[in-house]
Amino acid sequence: MILNGNPFRTFLHFALPNILGMLALSSAQLIDAFFIGRYIGAAELAAVNIVFPVFSFLFGVSVMLSAGGGVMCAKYIGEKKIGKASEIFTATLVSVLAFVFFFSFVFLIFPGPVARLLGADETMEPFAAVYLFYTSFFLVFFIASHTLGTFLKIEERPVFVFKVMLAGAAANIFLDWLLIVRLAQGVTGAALGTGIAELLMSVLLFPYFLTPECRLKFVRLGRKVPKKIAKACYNGFSELVNEFSVGFTSVIFNWMMVINIGVAGVAAYSVINYVFWFGVIFSYAIGETLTPLVGTNYGAQKHRRIREFLRIALISGEAISTLLFLVLLFRPQWAVLMFLRPEETEAVALSLRFIDIAKWAFFFNGFNIILASFFTAMHRPAESAVIASLRSLLLPVLFLFTLPSLMGEEGLFASVPAAEILTFMTGILLFFRLHRRWKAEREARRRGTVNAPARPRPPS
Repeated sequence: MILNGNPFRTFLHFALPNILGMLALSSAQLIDAFFIGRYIGAAELAAVNIVFPVFSFLFGVSVMLSAGGGVMCAKYIGEKKIGKASEIFTATLVSVLAFVFFFSFVFLIFPGPVARLLGADETMEPFAAVYLFYTSFFLVFFIASHTLGTFLKIEERPVFVFKVMLAGAAANIFLDWLLIVRLAQGVTGAALGTGIAELLMSVLLFPYFLTPECRLKFVRLGRKVPKKIAKACYNGFSELVNEFSVGFTSVIFNWMMVINIGVAGVAAYSVINYVFWFGVIFSYAIGETLTPLVGTNYGAQKHRRIREFLRIALISGEAISTLLFLVLLFRPQWAVLMFLRPEETEAVALSLRFIDIAKWAFFFNGFNIILASFFTAMHRPAESAVIASLRSLLLPVLFLFTLPSLMGEEGLFASVPAAEILTFMTGILLFFRLHRRWKAEREARRRGTVNAPARPRPPS
């Protein structure tokens, strides 16, 4: 289907369950935020947001390895080299789990110091440390479920992944309701509810890789595995930059909020963070859809189909982003009151002020995220890393330290749309620079003035 099916139908076959599955996978933070903000309080919501960057970092390493290994795996499958694809799959999973085990141990032993390092004050630290401590028991399952899901999509099982993620989301909602609302376990209940749901998803996903119909097998790793893992890291580096940058920028945001506004400011930023996380989930899901579609066709040298998939992805991403912008334009209170109680008047007012400015980023972030994923799938990690680092690290940090002096508190959140706009302009320049070079190479080959390259050409 990836190599021969109708491009639009094939894209929908992968994108729809991928979007819904990504929503389910990412629901952990959103569901926790809803129950904590609505049934516990703004201080506890701010505390959970304080520790969010450590999860961004761990998830970023997972995405880097699974995305980088995934495009290599898809390329090998397109070339019908199943043995090499299985080796990449096995090495990626082992590397991810080993990395997460180490950090789970650190968070288990030192939750308080980690919370203070991330900017928690005396009000937030107890809640942040408790959430971090109990979540550390289940981090390996959170990362494993994402990694296994990525390779199952390459196995052309996106609907199965969606069903598992949906089951995990339903379990998370029920457990959070039970532990927070009914049993009043606070942030401890939120951490346990999320962790048990992630454990359930890993248990459901793993057995498929032991079935006869699965092409990817667990194999003995050879001597060249470290070199292949290094290449996977290089291919997926932009995804790590994306996730790490989100976490790093969040730390800076939280520090500035604590210093300038206090707990109410951190709570307001938490709302903005969760609203934007919900918004970009769609773009990340569409970007992840390109990994098996573009990667497999790249290995099979079907360039026309690659162009079609990119066009469909960009149009879909921009349509969803525009819809979310309109919701925030006309009904911003829907987003705010999903995570805060009406009586948290200061935090609600701050959230509405900041949404009014930050919502403009939605016009551009979908294009930026999808284009970065496309470059990764095409084995162009340098261009992908440039886009990812500009939109989520370099430009936001630059504007965080410059715009507040010009705009006051509003300047903190103006940094988000300003970074997306400049990244959008850079992404267009990078894409058309490559387009011109590919066009020149094609024209040169047509005239017979150059030899065809040894590796498959990117599409023009």
